[in-house]
Amino acid sequence: MAGPRHVHWRCHRRADHGRFIILIAGGDPIISYKHIFEAAFGDVYVFSDTLVKATPLILTGLACTLAFRMKLWNIGAEGQFYMGAWGASAVVLFPLLPPTTPGIIMIPAMMLGGFLCGAVWGLVPGFLKARFKVNEIITSLMMNYIATSWVLFWVFGSWSERGFQMSPVFPPSAWLPRLTDYAQYVKGFSSLTLHLGLVFGIVAAVIVWFILNRSRWGYEIRLTGDNPKARNMQGSTLSSTPCC
Repeated sequence: MAGPRHVHWRCHRRADHGRFIILIAGGDPIISYKHIFEAAFGDVYVFSDTLVKATPLILTGLACTLAFRMKLWNIGAEGQFYMGAWGASAVVLFPLLPPTTPGIIMIPAMMLGGFLCGAVWGLVPGFLKARFKVNEIITSLMMNYIATSWVLFWVFGSWSERGFQMSPVFPPSAWLPRLTDYAQYVKGFSSLTLHLGLVFGIVAAVIVWFILNRSRWGYEIRLTGDNPKARNMQGSTLSSTPCC
């Protein structure tokens, strides 16, 4: 495993490469990096938008953590994310629930739909790896393209909003609560798009940490990545873990 100094050296070297490319293109690296920083952290409103965009990346990264800890290289996170988004959207756009459904029912139903579709998509390379020893890098990567095409089929087709490349706006009951919704109580929340999804991401990170470090399943996951033969000697089978 690379140490902190080695990681710092690699990041510094990549930054040098970035500055070199910007100079070749005729730009100013200092102004460019300043703009990148300000576009992400420039003020509280921009930072709020950054956290909104980071939330699905947090959840997707946590989903990959379990596989990576087993030394299973899941390159299909993008496709699984798209299929999860499609499953959550299907609850609203088919619709599986009427638009008047209360948010306390609508949002959990969308979460369940997204979870099931993303999990099924991730199950395919896991099953092929466990049952037939098919390289999960190839299968998960190829399934990204299938998932992208599947979502585009619906967005450009029956879910298209009057022919545009987007779906209709979801009803308010399908929206996670945002800080701006409470601006009438706290004036500082006005125009802040940060929503409850960030809390879900933080809670999910704690749960994943607990699973990996404080549970029997987490022990088996870590042992699978460190030494599959040793795990088999513990009396459990290896084949089921990649599917999980």
